[in-house]
Formats: sequence, structure tokens, C-alpha cells
Amino acid sequence: MRAKLKFLLIALIISPLFVENINAKASHKTENLRGGVIKGKLVKSNGKPRPYTNLELVPLKSEERINDMRLTAVTTSRGIFSFKNVPEGKYTLSINFNETPTTKAPYSTHFYPNTSQRNNAKVFEVSQTSYFNNLIFRLPKSYKMRRFTGKIVWEDGEPVMNALISLVDLDSRSDTGFGAIKSNSNGIFKVTGFVGRRYQIAAILFDGDLVTDSNPQLLAQGFSKRFYLHTKTNIIKVTLKRPGKAQKKGKGLVGKLIY
Repeated sequence: MRAKLKFLLIALIISPLFVENINAKASHKTENLRGGVIKGKLVKSNGKPRPYTNLELVPLKSEERINDMRLTAVTTSRGIFSFKNVPEGKYTLSINFNETPTTKAPYSTHFYPNTSQRNNAKVFEVSQTSYFNNLIFRLPKSYKMRRFTGKIVWEDGEPVMNALISLVDLDSRSDTGFGAIKSNSNGIFKVTGFVGRRYQIAAILFDGDLVTDSNPQLLAQGFSKRFYLHTKTNIIKVTLKRPGKAQKKGKGLVGKLIY
């Protein structure tokens, strides 16, 4: 009788673990029937988890992200990410693929396991039965944000008011878009970038308001010189040619950097 009770007690202790293991295997098998699975953890350069950050799988032969929810994942509060039902194919895993750093993800394009070059990234060959688990994706040091000042003037030094300003990130070929930033009555504008990145300032000037005026005319446009944003960058000065022959010839802006 004691032997039977002992056997029953052992069975009760083991059975939950046994059932959990069976369920895990069944879940794994179900995931694989729908497509490949890739799971892991995103960590910062110091090894701590990087929470609430977007990651993407990009087909190996593609130079841009694919609009497919199965190829996008967001890390949890503990930095855990999971791609499920991934279509068959070859992929690289990255953050900010061909995109500029953001406040939520202040990093340049970076690939698993720890490289900035796609040629050195691991290639995931995914099939319906693929199951990649326990990956550790380590990020480089994050960029530091810096808000800096610009000034746009005519050739004679007179401030240019209401010029539409955009900060172009040359390392990712993206920009802030026009409309959110304008020069004030003193020609001053403020933009935010990341220290160490290459930038260029673009400006457009119309003779009226794009929202309220029915047919505003373009007066001048162009780009500043290219520059790296440094911790000691003081002011970026942009000289704008007045409308006339220079504009018709398409010369636009002539940029000059002042530190």
C-alpha cells in the first residue's frame, strides 16, 4: 500500500511538468506548420535588455523593408522578440533598416548578430519547419541627440522669414519632411539630430502660405553644404540667393557652415 501511495505521489508531482512539456512541443509543432519561427532577445551595448523596439526581417535580395506584419516584431519590456509564421525564404534581421535613428531607437542600421554591414549579417534560411530560438541581438552604443540652431539669410545678410526647413540624414537618405520647421523673423530655426551623423539642410521659400493661399509661387530652394553634427556644433548658416536669374539657372542655396 505504501509503495502504491509513493508511486501516486511521484506521478502527481511529475505530471504537470510532463503535460507542460507536451504542450510546449505541440505549440512548437503548430507554429512550424504555419511557417518559420525566430525568437530571441535584443540587448544594448552594456548587455541590458532593449524594450519596446521595432525589429524587421528583410528578404536577402531586397533593399527595402517589406510591408508584411509577419516580418516585423516589437520587443517586450524584457527585450524579448518573436517572429512567427515567417514565409519561406532567406532573411537578415535588423533594426532601422535603411532608416534614420529615432528618439525611440537612436541607432544606425544594425544587423544580427552584431554588425553594421549587411554582408556580415547572419542569413536566416527559413522553411515551414524552421525554429530559431535563444538569439542574442546586441546593439552598438546609441547616438546622442542634439538640438542645434540654424540661420538662413539672403546674400546681403537680411534674414529670410518663413522658409520651410528640412534636416536630411545623408547616411540613410531620409529627411524630416517640410512643414514642421520654419525660420522666424530673424531667419532662425532649430532642428534636432544625432551626434556623429552626416546631414544637409534643405530649404524652400514660397511667396505665400501653402495652406491659406490658393496658388503660392516658389521663390527659391536648395541645399546647404554637407556636415557632420558634433557636440560643439554652434550654428549652421545658410545663404539663400534672391529670386531672379540665379533661381532660373537652378543654383538655389549656397550653404556655409559656421562653428
